[in-house]
Amino acid sequence: MKKTIFALSIVLILASCDNGGMSGESNPFIGAWEADDGSRYTFSKNEAASYYPDGRLYWTGTYTYNDTHILITLEFDEEDRKYGNGTFPFLYNFENDLFILNGLSLHKSK
Repeated sequence: MKKTIFALSIVLILASCDNGGMSGESNPFIGAWEADDGSRYTFSKNEAASYYPDGRLYWTGTYTYNDTHILITLEFDEEDRKYGNGTFPFLYNFENDLFILNGLSLHKSK
């Protein structure tokens, strides 16, 4: 009986661990993305940032996503604080090698 309980607890412990890759899904946003005007967006596992074409930071924030929206909690830099900080939904989709973010076409930076 003790062996069965021990084996069952090992299975439950292993099943509850989050190893990030077990589901086979990977985050499609991770990396740097660039628009034709030179503006750039970067995504890590759960943080995102946007940069002006001259390289200055526009906004930064944390994000989550589902099949149609990226929900970003934004913090604008001082100059652009007039837009207000908060959580905003961004529509997205992928078309061939392009990442379409709220209608803006972005290509993966090299």
